[in-house]
Parts: sequence; C-alpha cells; structure tokens
Amino acid sequence: MSGPGANILSGPRRVLLATNATKDSSDFAKALESVGCQVYMSSPTRIEELEQLLDLLGPTVLVLTETLGDSYLADFRRIKTPPHRALLPVIITAQDETERNELIQSGVEAVLLPPWPIDELKAAVAGILERVAVLTQHKEIDDLTGAYTATAALERLDYEVSRARRYRRQGCLTLVDLDNYDKVREAVGELAADAGLRRFCQIVRHELRETDVLGRLDGDRFAVVMPDTDLTGAVQAMRRVLAVIGCANVDVPGGQKIALAASAGVGSFGADGPEATLKRVKGAIDRAREAGGGALFTA
Repeated sequence: MSGPGANILSGPRRVLLATNATKDSSDFAKALESVGCQVYMSSPTRIEELEQLLDLLGPTVLVLTETLGDSYLADFRRIKTPPHRALLPVIITAQDETERNELIQSGVEAVLLPPWPIDELKAAVAGILERVAVLTQHKEIDDLTGAYTATAALERLDYEVSRARRYRRQGCLTLVDLDNYDKVREAVGELAADAGLRRFCQIVRHELRETDVLGRLDGDRFAVVMPDTDLTGAVQAMRRVLAVIGCANVDVPGGQKIALAASAGVGSFGADGPEATLKRVKGAIDRAREAGGGALFTA
C-alpha cells in the first residue's frame, strides 16, 4: 500500500466507529478501510454502552460521530478517565468551529467538520494512525490489556535484577500463560479471547502488590516482576493468582461464558543476570504447560 496510511502500524488497526446508520457513517467506514483499518461500526445510545464496547474491542482508535451524554467534551473526558484508555486516540466530528476549537484545546487527537469529504477523511485517519505508530514504539502500556509492554517489562526486570544484586536483596520473576487462549479464540473468536486476556490481567493486578510489575511479553504470555520477594513468597502469591483465575468466567457476546485457566513458572533473581533469569523461568513454565496446564513450576 502506498500513499496516506502506508506503513502506519505493523499490528492490527481496530477502529471502533460509534455512529448512527447514515451515509456519512458509510463514508467514514470506507475511508477507514481504505487505509487498512478493521472497522467495527456500532450505534451505542449511552456512554456506558460505548465504554463496554471499548473495553471489549480494545480498539486502536475511536471515531465518535454522536454525542452520548451532555456534550462531546463530557464524553471525551469520560472515555479518557480510566488509565487503560488514557492513550486511546479519539476522532470526533464536531458541528462548528467553536466546538472544534474547544475539543482540540481539551486534547482530542483529531476533530473533523462537515461535510467530511472522503479525501480529507483518509488524510485525517492516516495522520492519526501514523501518530499512533510513533507512540506505540515508545509507549509503556499495552493497549489491549493495560499491562506494561514487553520492552517496558524487560527493562524493569533488568533494573530490579541489578538492584537486587547491588543491595543484596531478593526478587523473583514469574511467567504466566493462559492455558486455553488459542482454543477459546478458535471457538468464540478473537474478540472474546481478548476479553479473556483483559480479565486475566485485572485478576493478576488485583491479587498482587502495587510494586509488582505485570507485562505482556507476547500473545497470552505475561511476565510478573516481583521485587523484594523470596521464592517462597512468590510461589504462594502465584498459587493464589492461579486459583482465582481458575474460578473466573468471562461473559462474551451471545450469552456465552468462557472459563480461564493459567500456568506459571517462577524463579528467583540469580547472579546470572536478567537474560539468564528469563531463560530459566521460561524453562519452568514450559514444564508447567507440558504437565497439562494449571500447574506451577519453579526454576
């Protein structure tokens, strides 16, 4: 693909188009698809419905063409309030220059005025996705799950291992995999499986300390960096996490529920550095997965 929108993101570009069923909506969808976006069109009538959609889909960008509360500005602030949506880019279609200026000054990433010609839409969408791509390269938070990115998590591991060695402190690394992620994705689809990932992360963050760092390494594999924790304490904490995950269900569209299950590998920081620590713990979680899932092995 060449021209506007080329090479904007290496990963999927999910765009939630929150709008009513009009010709303008169709034009929006065509413009988004023309720059390689996967468009999900919906017509929420309340801001609460939109928030549920955002948390289910985990979109790259939100396009909002209808006010759902008192004003676009109130909707925007509500959308951006939770930490996991703070970096979500939002495109809003304002009705006049006064409203447009107010939204831009409040931090809305792009504001379009009617009649929204297709060429202008393409340029606006391509531009915002290019900015998303730049932010993605440097950000610390994974859009889908709210966990730290792999780069940020591994940087934290390097820091905590160095700190533990320097001050003779203890610390542990845990790797956690969702056992049934691929099966769930095949059975009920990617969106439902992603909802399971988000629920999994909510459980882990709730059960662990604020000082523990949860990062998404790849797919359904997560790392938990646990500073100032010995191996016994880390194992106890992760057994508690696995137990809670094993009792959790996730509601997905269609009235279905998906059950969660996870495996873990736990290892203490050694004198061999962060890379060797990671390698040892990878070996432990591989053994846990080979044991049939739901297991915890130490490195």
